[in-house]
Amino acid sequence: MQERVKYWVLLLLIIPVSAASQRVQGNYELCEEGGIHTHRIQLLDSSRFIKSSSVFLAHGSFFEKGYYEDKRDTLILHYEPYGRPKPWFEIERKEHCGSPGNKKPKEEGSYLTLSLELYDEERQPIESYGSFVNLYAKDSLIGSVGTDKMGRIRYSSSDDLIDRLEISSFGYGRLDIDLQPFRGYVSKVNIFLPQETHDIYGESSRTEKYLWRVRGKHLRHVSENGEFGEEYIKSEHKKYRASEN
Repeated sequence: MQERVKYWVLLLLIIPVSAASQRVQGNYELCEEGGIHTHRIQLLDSSRFIKSSSVFLAHGSFFEKGYYEDKRDTLILHYEPYGRPKPWFEIERKEHCGSPGNKKPKEEGSYLTLSLELYDEERQPIESYGSFVNLYAKDSLIGSVGTDKMGRIRYSSSDDLIDRLEISSFGYGRLDIDLQPFRGYVSKVNIFLPQETHDIYGESSRTEKYLWRVRGKHLRHVSENGEFGEEYIKSEHKKYRASEN
């Protein structure tokens, strides 16, 4: 009898703790203007979240991310910069023109040779005939040269007329390279171009609060001064919510 009493006391202690520790998870949506604008908050199992906003028939969406914490009836979103990669380059080799093996004399300071190879953000070669190097002189386009199918090109110059190269590839970003630091050198440079996207990614750091309502079925935004704002509804409860209106 005494053991049974201990069992029920322990059970009564566990149930409130389990209920209080229940985590809010899943996908929540807010539709505006008859579904033209859709906002989503995805609460992942790893305490990470993705927030997105899209417009019906638009080509891209707006994405933000971060981590969340839930404290009793309040959900706190901590936003982090998305950190999408931008085009960049890495110098693999850079030698003076007068170094052994280079034919041009060291005195010709305007001379340069650039061997360029194009890669995507995953460091895979961009194999395309749609890759080009645009030649600029004081912001005026002088000409354009295509790479080979493997995204490679060798550019040489004996004067300083061309001062900037713009490297681009169809479906990827573009990168400008100032030629002045390369004059007097023979260089091998790897170009990295992330794929283009119609999406926009948030780069801000901030905090938002939401009230966790009706057993986790609703998220109500709470401003810094305590005013209630828009309400997100858990995806599987959207039809039920709509029938109430």
